[in-house]
Amino acid sequence: MKGKTIAAIAAAALGLAPLTWPQPPRAGGPEQARLEARFEATGLKPGVPFPEVSIYDEEGKPFHTRSLKGKYTVIVNGCLT
Repeated sequence: MKGKTIAAIAAAALGLAPLTWPQPPRAGGPEQARLEARFEATGLKPGVPFPEVSIYDEEGKPFHTRSLKGKYTVIVNGCLT
């Protein structure tokens, strides 16, 4: 809650619209079922080549997924905190 309060104060000080955080779907509810179905339909599957994308690393240097070709790689999506 503390982080939300600080973000709201900072947004107000800068004249920005207040930030909102969506609530996670309730376990077992229809929204969760819809999201799981969407993930299964669109998520990466084991053995399927990862799409070629370019992003920036934490130092601001370009990183291309093609540099991983031929290497074992673990892809982690989401928050790790």
